[in-house]
Amino acid sequence: MKIVIEKMDKYIYFPEKAREPEEPFLFLDIETTGFSPKSSRLYLIGVLCRETEDTLLLKQWFIENLKDEKKALEDFADFITDFSCLLHFNGTHFDLPYLQQCMASYGLSLKLPAKSLDLYRTVLPFRKYLPGKQLNQRALEKMLGITREDLYTGKELIPLYQDYIRGGCSDERLLSLLLGHNRCDLLGLAGLLPLLAYPAFFSSSFSYLARDLREDVLLLYFHSPVRLPRDIRCKLSHAELEAADHTLCLQLPLFRGELCYYLDNYKDYYYLTKEEICIHKDLACFVDKSVRKKATRENACIRHTDCFIPLYGGSALRQFRKEYAAKQSYIRLADFKGSDMALSALEGALREAGIRR
Repeated sequence: MKIVIEKMDKYIYFPEKAREPEEPFLFLDIETTGFSPKSSRLYLIGVLCRETEDTLLLKQWFIENLKDEKKALEDFADFITDFSCLLHFNGTHFDLPYLQQCMASYGLSLKLPAKSLDLYRTVLPFRKYLPGKQLNQRALEKMLGITREDLYTGKELIPLYQDYIRGGCSDERLLSLLLGHNRCDLLGLAGLLPLLAYPAFFSSSFSYLARDLREDVLLLYFHSPVRLPRDIRCKLSHAELEAADHTLCLQLPLFRGELCYYLDNYKDYYYLTKEEICIHKDLACFVDKSVRKKATRENACIRHTDCFIPLYGGSALRQFRKEYAAKQSYIRLADFKGSDMALSALEGALREAGIRR
């Protein structure tokens, strides 16, 4: 077994103004020859942590033969006891279960830090709103402008590790490639810390800034105390969200035309077939029975021509629809006033986007 230790300047590798955990934290990444300990081997455990306020410590346990695996696992399990926060990328489904199964095969147990942050799961709710279609570590690093130095993926390194073992563990070039990939993964994890800003941004308390009425859209602007690392854009059924830096903009398209206000107490109304309007039963008694019929949910409405915006969030205002079965409701633009209504609209939009519950 080889143990590699490297100390480095934190500010070279940590992104500016990253949301660095306050508690003692540890980045974790492992390298294996497959997905299951039953049919593959663990050959490298790598960690990255804060040594001092200004320096980082990178440590790697490189396993050259099976008899060293237990010792590497014991050393690693002992090392992580000093940390209260573990950071990883999809470690919830791969790294951690793999390590725990390996430990169990030797009758060992792995006590993990109290807090575990999976950067993959952190960004997963925003997947369809981020640029690019892939959500693997390399793709996210590229999105954040992180440049990697390694030449191979973890999958591509498996035959190189096997060549290294068959060659008697003497090829320093192969060893450098294997260690270098894990090193890049760990430093890349540090570079992905700004991703923590996405859930923090959308769960923050927004303050209403201003509105801007244009020819075909109403723009509502909000401020978050959290800064986003990259812009995000979200198209909803009848609106759009755009976020950049500290600002979130909700775009509500205008509808100019006729909509209907549907009456809940439709049984108290009659529908006049010639005029195609509803009147209350107290007035309908003066109308000839041949041109009136009892109103239904579908026709008991008051038609109104105005400028409307789609309704997001709850509202005590009169709500209009294009037809009775339509799911989307509208309110009059003239009735939409004040910061409370703007913030309520934002909450409704975020819930539809799946960003807030």
